[in-house]
Amino acid sequence: MNETMQGECPKCGVTEIIWRERVLLEGSLENYHVMHTEVDDYYECKTCKNNWKEFSYL
Repeated sequence: MNETMQGECPKCGVTEIIWRERVLLEGSLENYHVMHTEVDDYYECKTCKNNWKEFSYL
């Protein structure tokens, strides 16, 4: 993905981060609105290069 977005780095607090990747854990990205879908989103801080992931239900 590599999209720049507004968020917050948990390490340094900078609010401009890079959304690197979305990994499907369960369900369907195409039909997330009608079925249970779990994903991990991976991010990187543009300033300190910290990498982290966040779990989400869609």
